[in-house]
Amino acid sequence: MFSSKNVAVFASMTGDYPNIGDAVIRRLALDWVPDRNRCEIYVGRSPEVWASQIGAVGKGTVYRGRMGGAKWLMKLVLSKSPVLLYEPGEVALPRKAVLREGFFALLNLLVRCKRGVVVYTPRSIVRADRFALFVYRMQVSLGNYAFWREPTTSQLGLKGKPSPDIAFSLRAFRTGGDSGIDADDARKLLVVSMRGKRSLPSHDWFRAVQNTAERHGLEIVATSQVQEDAERAQELANRLGGSVVPWSSDVEAHEKSLLDIYGRARLVVSDRLHVLAIAGVNGASVAELAPQPSGKVANHFAQVGLHNVSTDSSVASVSDQSDFLSSRIRSRLEQAEIFAEAKRKTEESFAPVIRMLEGHAK
Repeated sequence: MFSSKNVAVFASMTGDYPNIGDAVIRRLALDWVPDRNRCEIYVGRSPEVWASQIGAVGKGTVYRGRMGGAKWLMKLVLSKSPVLLYEPGEVALPRKAVLREGFFALLNLLVRCKRGVVVYTPRSIVRADRFALFVYRMQVSLGNYAFWREPTTSQLGLKGKPSPDIAFSLRAFRTGGDSGIDADDARKLLVVSMRGKRSLPSHDWFRAVQNTAERHGLEIVATSQVQEDAERAQELANRLGGSVVPWSSDVEAHEKSLLDIYGRARLVVSDRLHVLAIAGVNGASVAELAPQPSGKVANHFAQVGLHNVSTDSSVASVSDQSDFLSSRIRSRLEQAEIFAEAKRKTEESFAPVIRMLEGHAK
């Protein structure tokens, strides 16, 4: 039986930096841990600001880099009844991941032998090699709790249960007004945020976005939630005749600026999952209008019952793209209700883990 004596939570919270979406979902995962728990947090080779972004500063001891990882691991080995908390997000499983995932399988076995608990916060699997997936499946079988945030991953035969992405549990950001189900008149922005590493959208895409902004009387604002998208945001603003929110090296201030903008947006167009999820939680209607979308956005939103979020701009006319964006705007209040229900589902899904952590907090 799990013992509360000398309990510590060992959280692995590495990620992609600077990436505000990655930071937000890791902060939400760390929020599961009561403040009175001893928390040992490994953040990989991240910059110092990452620990602050994810809420690790003041939450416990932060370990960084190779030496920090060795100390984190040694402390886990010497602990009694530890809780091992894995970061949320996307996990790629190419063949070369076999050794890495085998190591984590051994780590899970160690924790279970110590009568500890292993928790996988909401994840999805991509690019799964058959052998790497076999090792990962074995690893997860040693866990106590596991959550899979989109249907394709849920169908891989992994131990655990489906759940919404943890981003849907985010509380709406409010500054000077309600960022939830409010009137359209309070929202004057059409926000665009596209991946910088993909091809620039077509001329028809730009015309459709401009037509939609004109039809609904909206101001176009281009943003970037990931640093590598900053140049693309400037390109979009220039082509669309809109303004841009430049990337800021003060990432915590930049996050607050983005949340404020999402709270004033009637529509957010992006090909990034967590741009759309965070914007939707903050009351905006959301749409993925992109050439040959990967299906990632559609799958994750289908998990919470929000469909028709994505359209392939490479095979749609200007008129079809404009109509799609307008339909998303018209369904904003319906979307807001679905986001509210998704938040309720996250609380319901994650409650057993949170109760476990609270019950064994020291």
